[in-house]
Amino acid sequence: MNIQQLYYFKSLAKYEHYGNAAKENLISTSSLSYSIASLEEELDTTLFIKSGRNIKITCSGKIFLEYANNILNNYESCLKEITAFSKEQLNSINLISIDSLSSDFIANLLKEFNTSFPKEKINFKLSTGTDSNFVVESVKSGKCRFGFCNRIDDPLIINYSLFKEEFVLIAPKNRYHFIDKISDFSIFENTNFVAFNESYPMANNIKKIYQAYNFHPKILYNASSDIQLHSFVESGLGPAITLNSEKIKHSNVDVFKLDKLFERDFSFIWLQGSELNKNELEFKKFVMSYFKNKKF
Repeated sequence: MNIQQLYYFKSLAKYEHYGNAAKENLISTSSLSYSIASLEEELDTTLFIKSGRNIKITCSGKIFLEYANNILNNYESCLKEITAFSKEQLNSINLISIDSLSSDFIANLLKEFNTSFPKEKINFKLSTGTDSNFVVESVKSGKCRFGFCNRIDDPLIINYSLFKEEFVLIAPKNRYHFIDKISDFSIFENTNFVAFNESYPMANNIKKIYQAYNFHPKILYNASSDIQLHSFVESGLGPAITLNSEKIKHSNVDVFKLDKLFERDFSFIWLQGSELNKNELEFKKFVMSYFKNKKF
């Protein structure tokens, strides 16, 4: 039994005439007769009986017709849902990035893509994760097709290095003046510092930087996000160590480099062996080429 047989049966039940049913299905009457006979043999019952020049559906046929209609209705609903889902999948891409990534970064990237591919009309759905592990797990589970995060080596994940971001010291405007890179934090011995909350993903990395300089900052203000940290520093609450990201360029602070290099390796990730559709492949190639010659 197959779906096509059910459609043939439904037509024959409607017309109770082989010629009309065959015409509706664009087949010969002999092909229709053979298909119905095969169905009756499989069901071990008679679905139609002769009635003069026409045929009549039997009681068994009426029972089977109810089930056939349910099967065909479910089949057609399934096809519609799958088609709609496939269309949505083709025209949308789910992305995820870590919270500490500048929102301008993603906005500029997507703007450039839409400018380069104006006919694609892709609906980008962006979500954020608290840390890189969350981003990786979202990509591995299939919730998101691509991710932007710190490099994490995982056999199931492809990492494409985009750029490196350097950790720097930011300070209230015109409060400090350094000719060279900062090599000694003793000048900040009695200074109130701004820092991320301990639960923030970068907090531990920044703590290691202070330890590398054998310095224990007096942290009086804790921030829960990049924007909040920059706002605290802009308001004069104190200096802070953070990434020299795009957000820094739009903050009214002074930026000082450290004489020891601390960086974040930032990657574009996707699932190893994942099947990408045409638009996803275009986006992947675009992101990789977009960063080839860019400097951050």
